Amino acid sequence: MNAARNVFARVFDALLPRRCALCAARAERGFCGDCRQMLPWIARACEICGAELPAGAPGVCGGCQAEEPPSYDRAVIPFRYCEPVAGQIRLLKYRDQLGHAAALGAMLSLHARRARPPHPDALMPVPLHGKRLRLRGFNQAMEIAKSVGRELGIEVRHRELRRIKNTVPQVGLSHAARRSNVRGAFRASPLRGMHIALVDDVVTSGSTVDAAARALKRAGAETVSVWAVARA
Repeated sequence: MNAARNVFARVFDALLPRRCALCAARAERGFCGDCRQMLPWIARACEICGAELPAGAPGVCGGCQAEEPPSYDRAVIPFRYCEPVAGQIRLLKYRDQLGHAAALGAMLSLHARRARPPHPDALMPVPLHGKRLRLRGFNQAMEIAKSVGRELGIEVRHRELRRIKNTVPQVGLSHAARRSNVRGAFRASPLRGMHIALVDDVVTSGSTVDAAARALKRAGAETVSVWAVARA
């Protein structure tokens, strides 16, 4: 039932004129110019984890300097996780409004163009476990990745990274519990020498993308970037 509803939603979105996801004014890519100015852009971010930095701070945040750095090499994240972006993500994730994936993916693509990070060989959405995928009917990270792939002309690959552990939702867990929850949750096929950009909707503690990046590195990926819409 979910799958049929999601197919209908994609067809319906494709037939509609392109509109701003916030004010419904005509817009080519997700949001009109006025609404883009209202979005919670991260002005300056840590070169490794993507956390927002205050003006004048070094390019790497205190956490990445003081602690063991994450398994991924860099992050490309345009927004803070607050309104109105947080609402757009919730509508995508919990209300099956898949058109918001195109809008958010367009903004992530715009940010990537401005930041000009090294071009990855492929985009790889953070996978859901099969049970959760069947329950939800779609993977929001996959929908965002497909939007970014279309915008930037980058291949989206999803078969090489699998979620083999049906973890409990991370919401409400402590940082230590989040790390424990996703430990060993992912397995990857051989990716020798590749640069993979992991795509997700929100990075909170970074535990999930770190565990996924660790699996990719074990599978031979040379570089793993994290491309996400928002950073909590």
